[in-house]
Amino acid sequence: MKYIKIFVVSFLVGVSSVGFSQKAIFNMADVFVQGKLSPANLAQLQWIPQTHDYVYVKDNNLIKATAPNYDTIVWVSLSDINVALETSGGKAVKSFPIMLEIMKRLSLL
Repeated sequence: MKYIKIFVVSFLVGVSSVGFSQKAIFNMADVFVQGKLSPANLAQLQWIPQTHDYVYVKDNNLIKATAPNYDTIVWVSLSDINVALETSGGKAVKSFPIMLEIMKRLSLL
């Protein structure tokens, strides 16, 4: 009798855990084409040498952050870069330039 009770309880626990399992069903297009399971990445992530600071691009802004407490500020925007380029006689850009080049020109590297 004792073994039957253990079996019934184990069976009920096993069946109930199946009922609470993940309900989302992904197909191959969701995973590989739409990237629903891709982790969030920081675009153009660069560390600033000899500091705890790093920069990355988000929503057409160059964001500067500090590693220990993750304080962030908008360091420069794409519109600021385009104004500076057009003022100096250059052409406006549609997307953020590669950060390594900007940091070299700002003498950060």
